[in-house]
Amino acid sequence: MWWSPVAPRSFTVAPKSYTGAPSGPKKLYGRPQKLYDGTQKLYDGPQWPPEAKGLHPVAPRNYMVAPRSCTVALNGPKKLYRGPSGPQKIKDTGHQKWLQDIAGHLGKNARKVARRLGVTDEDIENIDSNHKDNSEEAAYQMLRKWYQNYRGKNPIPELYEALVECELKGIADRFLPNSTGHGSIHRKRCNIAKTVGNFITTEDMKKCKKHLENENSIVLTGLSGSGKTEIAKRYWEDNRQKYECGWLIHSGTEENIRNALAKCSRRFQRVDPDVTLLLEDICEEMKRESDRKFFIIFDDVSPATQKIIQEHFDTRLADNITVIITTQTVQHGNENSLKIEGFSQEEMLELLRELETETRSKVKLWNEMGRLPCALVCAEYDINKQKTTIEQYLKAVNDVDINPMIEQRTQNALGSDYNKRGFVKAHVQSVRSMMKEIEEEFSDDKVHVARGLCLVFKSMAYMNSNAIPVSFLVNLLSLILDQKTPLPEEKLEQYINQLIDKMQIRWFVTIFKEDSDRFLDSHDLVKLATRMQIDVDSRNEPLEKLFKALLSCFAKDTGFMAYFKTNAALLPHVEEALDRVEQLRHDDPTEMQRPYLSLMEIGLLDVLGNVYAKTEREEQSEKKLERAVDLFFELIDENDISVQSESDIVATAQDIYRKLHNLVTQNEDVNVLSNFVVGLVLNKTDVEQLRRIAGDIKFPERGSQFLVDVNTYHKLVKHGVALPEEELKRMYLPELFASVLYEYGRLYLKNADKFKNIKDEKRIKKIKSAINLSHAVCQVITEKTDVHVLHTILTKRNILLHVYSEDLDDDGNAKQPLRKLNDLYKGKKKYEELLEEAVDRKWFQHGIMK
Repeated sequence: MWWSPVAPRSFTVAPKSYTGAPSGPKKLYGRPQKLYDGTQKLYDGPQWPPEAKGLHPVAPRNYMVAPRSCTVALNGPKKLYRGPSGPQKIKDTGHQKWLQDIAGHLGKNARKVARRLGVTDEDIENIDSNHKDNSEEAAYQMLRKWYQNYRGKNPIPELYEALVECELKGIADRFLPNSTGHGSIHRKRCNIAKTVGNFITTEDMKKCKKHLENENSIVLTGLSGSGKTEIAKRYWEDNRQKYECGWLIHSGTEENIRNALAKCSRRFQRVDPDVTLLLEDICEEMKRESDRKFFIIFDDVSPATQKIIQEHFDTRLADNITVIITTQTVQHGNENSLKIEGFSQEEMLELLRELETETRSKVKLWNEMGRLPCALVCAEYDINKQKTTIEQYLKAVNDVDINPMIEQRTQNALGSDYNKRGFVKAHVQSVRSMMKEIEEEFSDDKVHVARGLCLVFKSMAYMNSNAIPVSFLVNLLSLILDQKTPLPEEKLEQYINQLIDKMQIRWFVTIFKEDSDRFLDSHDLVKLATRMQIDVDSRNEPLEKLFKALLSCFAKDTGFMAYFKTNAALLPHVEEALDRVEQLRHDDPTEMQRPYLSLMEIGLLDVLGNVYAKTEREEQSEKKLERAVDLFFELIDENDISVQSESDIVATAQDIYRKLHNLVTQNEDVNVLSNFVVGLVLNKTDVEQLRRIAGDIKFPERGSQFLVDVNTYHKLVKHGVALPEEELKRMYLPELFASVLYEYGRLYLKNADKFKNIKDEKRIKKIKSAINLSHAVCQVITEKTDVHVLHTILTKRNILLHVYSEDLDDDGNAKQPLRKLNDLYKGKKKYEELLEEAVDRKWFQHGIMK
């Protein structure tokens, strides 16, 4: 049994024998609500069964609403009949039969399905604890918990998708046969943005269209900004009526492909670590649905991913799949390729038809801009806006010196003559002009808004080019402005829309909608030019703001699946930001020595490691967490964690605590409160408990998430449920270190069988040592601060449950029978001690009581 020793105090645990509910809507506390009468038709699928009448699908947690057919009184539990053999029966509670039927077939998958539906880990642990002798009843209660908290109109399609994603499609089809989306892995989904507003149909576009009349795939090659992606998107616009699904997959890295495909098909949200198998699985799934047509764009394919895609997403015999690959790689290895070289002279003259100047000057501009559509659009806009001539514009562009600003990786890609490339300089000039325009429009009392919008724009340059969520940019602007009284979300969105308008008119971005969310696509030349806008006193500020905003969107203990849609959209941007930091560290090691940026990087690596572990991508999780551990040790100049003796671990933990404490006190930019605690995400159970103790404190909300701001933090401190700032400084970084070590070490505990086959003893010792060292650091925190941190319990529980019960010792040798028995008794005794500790003490995480 998976037992949680830290069940929140706000939970009321019912007696194990209790099987019923009051015979009527019993008010436990709070204000009575009007009950849903069960008669409304919510959707065209299966209707609520008659016995569900009286249930409130969105009942708040502080109510227990009983069905009218329930006859069990409070003073007597109903006895559960157990036959001589066969599975246990679910007690007759009168709830929805379709939920009961599904619960009876979930078996060991119940917890996984519940997590996917957004049921919190705390609720799952409590339900399991209360129904440990009846797995089917536990499964039903988990489904009912989701149903009670469901806020939409069509719950069955969501349940169907959750079952399919958990590889239980047979159960979904059997019990939810008419659900929306049945039989389709994509449900006519599309994430392809519209082409730019003044798109010109080029000769290359016509060649692409002609080719795809006879073939089902093509590779478009050319420089960034040559129009490859716009051609692919225009093909979709012209032919979308033929297809069930259109999806653009950013394909620069294998991780980009995994994350994009996870969004494309919820069926494959639990992705295979091997991207080749993932591509093959999805391609075969599409082929099987031969009555449906699919259109896929693999965008910005790199040399590392191109061969993988072409070999493992094989559509040669598939009449229902069309694929366009866009790449800057010349060695495409595919005969079905078309080189995109930008505008022809005729197309250029069509674009610049409103410029009142002679053709000779336009031709000169065309050549100096590398014939690239995006550069020509930037030039045309700036020439018109500034009321200048082509000659004056070219002189200003050629005066731009990009030598001190160019990134090493980009310099290598562009070649030794990059400083002569007019199309790069045109984008630099256009980006500068746009930011100057913003500063002029938001003058006087709105200078801070102009600066905030420019920082948002600069931060976008460190994000992935595809599918930037507009809602995230709104949150980023709010964080950057950091006003005592935050601006209303409507006002923030208005400012972001003004920024989007300015970007769209310059071809910097295109926009698309997926469901009710808006997303932006950009391209690499815009991002490159934007990263060149370096302020002397704040070189890394855009990246730091981006890191903080990304961190505020994830909560490790909330459960990744509860916010799958939001977090899946952000994962490619987390990956891109981390990649950019690594590049900056390579290009300018001195600049990257600032501890704050490294700590933010560690925080994001910790988040990614946790997310990938929850979605069963252990290999990716291990890479991220190992990088986080190594960064921590580089930061404090400490040795490897592969220490085995107890005395070594204690001494190492004390040394780590001392160095991390000095790091905070000796670096002004490592402000724990403003950089790490403000903006923190809390789960619903945390908030319920804090309000029960500290009163009805108002927490800022973002969607269904609760956040901590400065005012809320000080109120929590006043009521004793958050640590004062001085105590935060002493414990926060050691706790973050313990968190990373715990997550890293847990990889071994969750996959012990896999690691038994690995011969790399040093790697195994490093991972196994992590849990012990994490626990030792937590103990030092308590010694130095009198604060009990949550990871003390988590690490101790895992040591007890796994280390004491293992058949092998720390060196990988088989334990003698007497040693195994002694360890089990020792584990039992320590487990009993842990139970007492869990109940008797206050526990804190990130400085806030759990």
